[in-house]
Amino acid sequence: MTSKVHVQATVIGWLKEDAVLKEVGNGYTVCKFCLKAQKYDRETKEKKIVFLDCDIWGKKAEKLRPMLRAGKYVQVVGTIESFKYVTINVQDITLLEAKKEDSHPEPEAYETPPEDLF
Repeated sequence: MTSKVHVQATVIGWLKEDAVLKEVGNGYTVCKFCLKAQKYDRETKEKKIVFLDCDIWGKKAEKLRPMLRAGKYVQVVGTIESFKYVTINVQDITLLEAKKEDSHPEPEAYETPPEDLF
């Protein structure tokens, strides 16, 4: 018996390109976009860029698509559907204030952030 694992994810980043709306049959609509985020590697003490594919389904997809433009700074909350090829199935998205792509919010997980973190 196989059980599906749901991993909740919250990611803040920038849209790599304009979101695309697609009809997938039976009246279902999906809005697809790629999120560009910064990740801190504790071992190498370097910032790395990661790209995460995201999907929003249904009426929310249709309403949000015009606002999801390249370079838009957003926070997404969703579940990771696969660990081989990560796609976040978005449940909630927050459009954030404009921010330069080379800046990043201070991480809350560290008690004392390393000086060279960002």
